[in-house]
Amino acid sequence: NGKYRDTVRDLWRGEPRTLAEFAGRLTGSSDLYQDDGRRPLASINFTTCHDGFTLHDMVSYNDKRNDA
Repeated sequence: NGKYRDTVRDLWRGEPRTLAEFAGRLTGSSDLYQDDGRRPLASINFTTCHDGFTLHDMVSYNDKRNDA
């Protein structure tokens, strides 16, 4: 659930109005899965991905660029 990762990033960075969205993502993102009949437990929340960036990286940089 990439939306979970992005919402956690926004919450961590102090973006306004993200607490309610975070609550929805944390409880399964039913808005993403209800149309095809899946329940919220179908959601897998993650904070790292195949792009090689950890959540710390995601909140430390503004652009998708790795100059390390």
